[in-house]
Amino acid sequence: MRLSGLDLETLLVCWINEFVFFIQVAEFVPVRADPQIREAGEGGFSLETLLTGPPLDLKGYGWQGKIKSAMFHGLNGTHGSEGWRTQVILNV
Repeated sequence: MRLSGLDLETLLVCWINEFVFFIQVAEFVPVRADPQIREAGEGGFSLETLLTGPPLDLKGYGWQGKIKSAMFHGLNGTHGSEGWRTQVILNV
């Protein structure tokens, strides 16, 4: 997967929205990723990662909802000694 964003917040929301797509449309659950984030030219950022995981039978699990997207409202991210910690609100 390759993504880009003007800032880290935009990149995070794009990445979560890709997860939503994989789960709801491709019925694939990404369970492992090692994202590499780099500063791109002109102040932007890029993310590249390989996602691995099993297929998902949404109907078999009784999935009834739809996630529309991750939102910028309430987005919070902090970086510490153990890595990133993020809070995201999903629009359902």
